[in-house]
Amino acid sequence: MKEFNPGKSFIFGLELTEPQSEYLRFIEQYPPAGFLLLGENYKDPGQLKKLVLILKAAAGDDCIIAVDQEPGRVQRFKRGFPVSKTPSEYIARKSTYEFRQWCSDTSLMLYDLGINMNLAPVVDLFSPAGSYPVLNGRSFGEKAETVIEYARILVEEHKKNGIMTCLKHFPGLGSARHDPHETLSISDQPSESFIDYHWLPYKVLTELGVDSIMTTHLLAPALDPVEPATYSKKITEHVRRTIGFPGILISDDLYMGGAGQPETIEKSVIRALEAGHDLLILSKDLNIQRMGAEAVKKRYEDDEFFGKIVSAHEKTVEKTLSRFRN
Repeated sequence: MKEFNPGKSFIFGLELTEPQSEYLRFIEQYPPAGFLLLGENYKDPGQLKKLVLILKAAAGDDCIIAVDQEPGRVQRFKRGFPVSKTPSEYIARKSTYEFRQWCSDTSLMLYDLGINMNLAPVVDLFSPAGSYPVLNGRSFGEKAETVIEYARILVEEHKKNGIMTCLKHFPGLGSARHDPHETLSISDQPSESFIDYHWLPYKVLTELGVDSIMTTHLLAPALDPVEPATYSKKITEHVRRTIGFPGILISDDLYMGGAGQPETIEKSVIRALEAGHDLLILSKDLNIQRMGAEAVKKRYEDDEFFGKIVSAHEKTVEKTLSRFRN
């Protein structure tokens, strides 16, 4: 019988521009489903290509290599990559052609360097006149039709060039206050506001065949009065039933303050998987990543029902990846 690999529940980040020996030993022991690359992992295209080859050699050629290469403020790879305007600038210029060209050029370059997932587009509905540091310079605005138009272009161009995409941040960071990087975000919106407004881009783009959706560390009492989206079965069921999304459901980074304290990571990873996430992001700290993987391994060995949950997640990931590869 094949030994269970808890790494398949995770997308791991790493520090610096090349993996250290201890990190390589860890990912060879527990090869993850994928890796998340950030700005600190990037020097130039040549270095990035070598890094991707090293990671794939350890975890397998078909592993996910992901990045947040959004249009606007959050562009992890800058030197040598196509330069983007902010979403509000594209909208003001009514330049869908220009935006499509950026999406095409960017996705082609990602593909050439071995990246196969862009954690974009942001589909949070948020007024450009508002002041919310998490979304400033990232959102395509408050009009659902505009957000859908630009998000559709990004998804289409990336798909043409062999790059998976990810809608974020469910159930709708544009409805919230507080930065989930620092603390738990909170939304007081009624459920109708989510279903009839904030989720419109998710519904339309799911029909287009987007590959993944990312939740965020957001407490929305109208949807679940107790648990934030990261740990809420009620909210992830909305992704599957209300939105009708069959693909990969990814948690936002569990290292972020909004997910809880790092020392609780052993409980956090179990809760997030049991809530319905297929993959969990842990962006940094090898000790925390090891604790998370070993917590999943132990729970899998001790709890037959949990084992079925994790196996179902793995099948969802594999089904999406195999469809994409074909």
